[in-house]
Amino acid sequence: MKKRLFVYTSLIILVGLLSFLAISIYTTHTNNVRFATDTVVETAHIITDLYSEDIDITKFNKVGNNIRVTVISPDGTVLADSHPIDMTLAESHLNRPEIQAAASGSPAAYTRYSESFGVDFIYYALKTDGGSSYVFIRTAMPVASINAYLSQSLPLLIIVFCLVLLFCSVFYQVMMNRITKPFESIELNLRLLACGDYKPRRITGSYVEVDQITGSIDDVADILINSINELSNEKDKLNYIVNSIGDGLFVIDENMNIVLINVAAINIFNADPDIIGRNMNYLTYDGAVTESVGACIRQGENIILEHMIGDRIYLITVKKLPIEELTMITLSDVTEVRENAKRCEEFFANASEAQEALCQRDGSLDNI
Repeated sequence: MKKRLFVYTSLIILVGLLSFLAISIYTTHTNNVRFATDTVVETAHIITDLYSEDIDITKFNKVGNNIRVTVISPDGTVLADSHPIDMTLAESHLNRPEIQAAASGSPAAYTRYSESFGVDFIYYALKTDGGSSYVFIRTAMPVASINAYLSQSLPLLIIVFCLVLLFCSVFYQVMMNRITKPFESIELNLRLLACGDYKPRRITGSYVEVDQITGSIDDVADILINSINELSNEKDKLNYIVNSIGDGLFVIDENMNIVLINVAAINIFNADPDIIGRNMNYLTYDGAVTESVGACIRQGENIILEHMIGDRIYLITVKKLPIEELTMITLSDVTEVRENAKRCEEFFANASEAQEALCQRDGSLDNI
């Protein structure tokens, strides 16, 4: 159980932390993109506010490395760019989406690929009046610089991920030991209970809920012990009573397996004392006995017969018990009774013959 809980909990923690790491990376990237877009927009507004026809547009070439500023004429010609490009080779920018948006009075930021630099940029443009004419002020920032910010924060996220994973592992071990230790003690106690060597031990020191469970198990174990002791005492009493009976007695189930037998029956059949649980054939192969028992089981009728086993005569009673599927067989030794009856019969027969002989003699004397 402990190993399985460790695997399941580890998977849950790992999935949770990986999800947290992915969400953190996504959130960081989203925030960086939003910050970069705000910077591009804000820079465009500042430069637009400062722009006039008297300003030398070449001064915009000195704007920071990450922000690219481009001044575009109404016909789309690049007038100035903060990043060095060949103005003569620059194509018309009038069809660019950010310029179209600025011309329509609805400026918006766009992320697209720059043919001049071969990388993605975030673009934003504003239309500004310059006296007799107007120009477009366009600002841009490379997306690669945003990813650079993410790359700088990624090691920190990974370090935090590893620390949290380590903390969760240690915390799990401590909590799991605290939770499972009482159950391990309970398992030991139950094994001792099965072996008959249980001693009640109240296991505490864990959580209240766990202590309640272990306490309930101890209570049940106490009840079981008391019940087992009572049953053991009742069994001892029953065995004493059954073994005190002079007649042979044994009980079988519907499969003719012996469930109870006393010492007298074991001695009668000269059987193994450990015969309980075995088939009746291990007790005797005598056809009269086994057939009578089988007939009683099949028909549910009591059967009484006399049968000689060894040199003794037994009155065998086969009786179906009220308890389901149990049959009781008793063997009463009637050898002495039958011998006494035989002697009585012989005595009366001899006496009758003697009396008849005496009568015949008396008759002969009367005739003389």
